[in-house]
Amino acid sequence: MPHRQRNGLRWADMGGCSFELEPQWAGQPQLDDITQVCRRALDLSAEDGCSVTFHADAPSAKTIWASARVAITTLGWIRRMTHVPVPKVIAFDDSQDNDIGYEWILMELMPGGEHFDYDIARGPFRTSHDWLSACLEIIRQEQVEALEEEEDEEDQEDQEDQEDGKDENDEGGEENEEDEVREDAKYRLQVANKLTKLLPKLFPLFQNPAEPTVLWHDNLSMSNILVDDDGKITALIDWECVSCKPLWVATEMPEFLLGHVQEEEPNKDYPDEDDAKKTKLDRIELFEFQQTQLRKVYVGKMKQLWPQWETEVAPAALKLDFLGAVDRCAGGWYLVEIEQWIDAVEGGAFPRLTDFFEDMES
Repeated sequence: MPHRQRNGLRWADMGGCSFELEPQWAGQPQLDDITQVCRRALDLSAEDGCSVTFHADAPSAKTIWASARVAITTLGWIRRMTHVPVPKVIAFDDSQDNDIGYEWILMELMPGGEHFDYDIARGPFRTSHDWLSACLEIIRQEQVEALEEEEDEEDQEDQEDQEDGKDENDEGGEENEEDEVREDAKYRLQVANKLTKLLPKLFPLFQNPAEPTVLWHDNLSMSNILVDDDGKITALIDWECVSCKPLWVATEMPEFLLGHVQEEEPNKDYPDEDDAKKTKLDRIELFEFQQTQLRKVYVGKMKQLWPQWETEVAPAALKLDFLGAVDRCAGGWYLVEIEQWIDAVEGGAFPRLTDFFEDMES
């Protein structure tokens, strides 16, 4: 396969204690060039204002293998197939044959910002209640902020339209998108409030001594377990976002052991399938069978290291579901299903959260 040259980009050795190479621009994009590109894409006249500012200089913005086309395609799919709020792509160029000299994407400005300055408890937390309460407060503040910004922008746009003599019905498409952003923020806030109401019913507010925690790798997938040619584990990787979680989190199976139960060893006989499909079915069923056996080994080892582990699994299921609901609410995923699960728990039933969207995730 021919190697695609990326002129203007290079890998820089950071030196010192760093063992990583960082992507860098060989030359800084010029603000005047960016301004001209934006003016053409937005069809702005010479009298129209257009201000361009560098806001971030992160290595991820320069990663050589990252493609603008991939980002655009993904954003388009999300907008068509889901209700997750993502920015609209106004224009783009996924080549370097332009005034800027680099790939570029022009997107709409979205409401919201960093969580760093939110006035929330930051720990250390004595209880799961305190930790989850802080997580939910981030969600609530984010949605309230988004609604306030959306309202301010709407007022400003109405004022500008009145000054320009525009009909408020001229931009129906934009209004529909703004309505979607507003409704999503309201609904996410509603679900977060319902989770906050349910929180003290599942997690005690006070606990002494402080609740124990465990270092938990929540993305210990197959791709993050490195092995040598002999099958010996050489390293576990991807520790960037790992943190200490309440002890009940450790009752969950690690990522690489999650999957379908396959108790019977595959017989490798599929008379109605062609050879290619037989081979694929062989691999899938063999993997599921081996994964099922490995889960048993894992359970046995956990019982040995933590004798109370098995008795903790059942009562921890509801807590794990609550944590899963908080995580998904933060991302804006499965809000309807989360609300249905909350209503079921409040009503005295205790279904698993995954029961409500099992078909959607499979």
